[in-house]
Amino acid sequence: MEAGISHKPLSQTVSFWLALTIPIICGLALGVVIGVNSSLGDICFSSSCINYFIDVYKVPIAISGFSLPLVAMVAAVQRSKEAFVQISYGHRQYSEAVSNNRVGNFLKHREGFYKLVENFCNVESSNRVSCTVLVDVGYLYMRLFPSNSFKSLDFSQERSAVWERLSERFQTMDNNIGNGMKFSGAFDLGDFLYDLQSVQNILTVRLNPSIFCGYERDGEIIGSIIRGAEEDIYNVIETATLVLRLYLALSMYAGFAVGLGKHNVFYSKKVLEMLEVSKVNVKFEPVKHDM
Repeated sequence: MEAGISHKPLSQTVSFWLALTIPIICGLALGVVIGVNSSLGDICFSSSCINYFIDVYKVPIAISGFSLPLVAMVAAVQRSKEAFVQISYGHRQYSEAVSNNRVGNFLKHREGFYKLVENFCNVESSNRVSCTVLVDVGYLYMRLFPSNSFKSLDFSQERSAVWERLSERFQTMDNNIGNGMKFSGAFDLGDFLYDLQSVQNILTVRLNPSIFCGYERDGEIIGSIIRGAEEDIYNVIETATLVLRLYLALSMYAGFAVGLGKHNVFYSKKVLEMLEVSKVNVKFEPVKHDM
């Protein structure tokens, strides 16, 4: 914009007037010198007189004639400058449009993410067991989409380390349940609770009311916070399916190919039987809430 404002028309440039006037002034000056030092005689308009005049003043006339090609050269340079100004201005406008478009897309992408998570929390807070589900949406967005900002936006989201950890934890939980279905006693509730808490930490999920469900193994307590205030072992799988649904919704929003039937073993009735068997080694502890 500043280049366009400082740009001057051809007739207002110094180079134009120098190219136009200097050859003419030089030609006139040389013509005066020749006229003073030459004897042209009286005024005569015959062909011989005109030829003689042209022959005497051909150098000053030629010098004066240089003004036209010089002006043409200056005009060509001026057109080149004007084209450069137009291209620069057009490029600046395009860059500003791209920047504004990127900012708008980022805000829409983040807004869509916020709405998705908030709607999920609202639905899950009134679903089955009465429990408020809270998620730190802003922090979770930065964690799952670290490359997105006002300066850059990547719709083709790659699986970062956070996504990989989530996928691995859910797959481990899936395998744990699957092994328990194949072999009696193969289900390890301690590992399942450990993975469940890890997933909740990554997704910044907080539950209120909630209770700590600990599994005692080799003198060590391994556990996870689960939804509900009651000492109900079945709320372990309720919490697991809750975070699973959130994970699948976020994965689809990120553009990952995720089937709705993935990890269906979470919903198997045999899971309840395995939880019931493992219940003897479970201890519940109340959780203090600062919400």
